[in-house]
Amino acid sequence: MTHRICTVDGCTKKHKGHGLCEMHLVRVRAHGDAQQVRGFVSVEQRFMAKVDKDGPTPAHRLDLGPCWLWTAGLTSAGYGQFRDGEGSPHGAHRWLYVHLHGTVTPGLELDHLCFVRRCVNPAHLEPVTKTENIRRGDSPTAVNGRRDTCVAGHPLTVDNTYSRKDRPRRRECRRCRREAKRL
Repeated sequence: MTHRICTVDGCTKKHKGHGLCEMHLVRVRAHGDAQQVRGFVSVEQRFMAKVDKDGPTPAHRLDLGPCWLWTAGLTSAGYGQFRDGEGSPHGAHRWLYVHLHGTVTPGLELDHLCFVRRCVNPAHLEPVTKTENIRRGDSPTAVNGRRDTCVAGHPLTVDNTYSRKDRPRRRECRRCRREAKRL
């Protein structure tokens, strides 16, 4: 029985997986390159080996250009996760943004203008407040926060809107409430 050998030029070792011997397979997983020797790769090179710069261009913002998709591990929320070797993991998009632009001002967070969570393209990120980031999103809170009329079509103006003490962030229509009490 003949064994398959590694597909890397000049290597005659036995195939382990994905057409590579164990050594080259470890290098690909660690560095994104079968030829890269351990210790000679920078954190930036290791990071960029996990980025696909040919991602989709967001249909709602063609001016942004293509997304840079994170191809390595993701959080349960779908954001890229990167370990730079200095402690706990970082959001991949945040790590690259901070690496290129410096720190994000305290009290601000990075908003994905493209709405693609695994995108790490710094041109697609904007530091904004948490409130602004939520308002721009597509969660029920954000959608309802942008509405200018209630379900009955009444305008949600300052005079026609109130918040209950037990739900201070929820807007309710005064006119609808008065009409419901009449019934």
